[in-house]
Amino acid sequence: MKLLLINPNDNNTSRNPALNEYVVQNPHIFIMRQPSLPLLTVAALTPEDIEVEYVDENVSNIDLSCEADLVGITGMTQQAVRAYEIADGFRSRRIKVVMGGIHATVLPEEAKQHADSVVIGEAEDVWTTCISDFLNGSMKEYYHGGMPELKKSPLPRYDLARDFDFAGSPLSYVPIQVSRGCPNNCAFCTVTSIYGKKYRTKTVQQVVREFESILAACRFQNMVIKFNDDNPFIDKKFTKAMLRAITPLKAKWFSLADISIARSPDILDLLRESGCLALGIGFESVDPHVLDDVSHWKRKYLQSYAESVRIIKEHGMIVAGSFMFGFDHDTVETFRRVRDFVLENNVPSKYSIVTPFPGTRLYDKICAQGRLKKELNWSHYNFLNVVYKTKMPEALLMEELRKLYEETWSQQAMNQISASNATVMEKSERLRKQTR
Repeated sequence: MKLLLINPNDNNTSRNPALNEYVVQNPHIFIMRQPSLPLLTVAALTPEDIEVEYVDENVSNIDLSCEADLVGITGMTQQAVRAYEIADGFRSRRIKVVMGGIHATVLPEEAKQHADSVVIGEAEDVWTTCISDFLNGSMKEYYHGGMPELKKSPLPRYDLARDFDFAGSPLSYVPIQVSRGCPNNCAFCTVTSIYGKKYRTKTVQQVVREFESILAACRFQNMVIKFNDDNPFIDKKFTKAMLRAITPLKAKWFSLADISIARSPDILDLLRESGCLALGIGFESVDPHVLDDVSHWKRKYLQSYAESVRIIKEHGMIVAGSFMFGFDHDTVETFRRVRDFVLENNVPSKYSIVTPFPGTRLYDKICAQGRLKKELNWSHYNFLNVVYKTKMPEALLMEELRKLYEETWSQQAMNQISASNATVMEKSERLRKQTR
């Protein structure tokens, strides 16, 4: 039996020509390519006597005429349209298709129109049953995976990513995930609705094995291990034990974190010593009214954003930021304030358009207000398109976003930020030598 696992194209394009030309086609503002960790995990859950092939359409073409007994397709909302096209293509040849992932979990009935079965939630507890049912000719329409203990999660099949093409990205990011769940439930985020409020972690031993597997199986140039967790450092006891355990491996890695990490100097020291190069911080906005609406717990940190950046850098790690625009309180002045923050604090940042994804509180609110643009489809839900009626005129919003990229990703700005980051890296190396 052959199982074909497919990650559909992400569709990282904008309907706005100016933004598409400047952002999407700008070689400096690269799209972060990485293997699909969910599919590598599903592959590891599959019985060893089944042949598994992994195809990622973001870096290679999919042959819809290829031979397979069963096709598994994952995908986020922006991938859904393409995922359905692929599924329909295989099903037209009477090949069974199973769909899973975030979008299929929040809209399973929609996904079922294009699949024989839908995995809702996490796969650890149900995938082997799904495979067994397929072999017995008794596949169910839905498999409810729920939220399993991560101790049940297998070592992902990193060997399937050995030949992954990073499509010109300056760094080769290989993903790992050590936790699921988040208690914060920000209005724009699907994590709480998908993975629950309870914070669950793998064991420290699992994390070490996964690091070792990546280092052994993936020998890419400029490889960086990337934590796919939205915030892997919520449980401080687990965090400290994990960081101490991976330090001897001498790996280089990157992770997202929330702004409160700056208030834990002992963890910042462990992060640096264990090989963390940079932390990605979701600042979201510099407007207190916006944070009150969508991420109220961050509101209390707003006045210390700049100080927090300074503290993290003092501990030897680069800070990368992310901001969103299109909230009801946003004005032209909001863009100017973000520009000043980025340049004054030398924080390389990505900017996106607020996108109400199914499964979020923001989506429910926008739908209730009748503000969704019904003429658009899921492929436009990629942070580069305005998919609902914003208070700020759309043309002005898109122009200001383009200008912000132009001002903060100019050669002059990048030279300034690069020089600052080089100083941080020098400090990091000096601090590591002092602690050896």
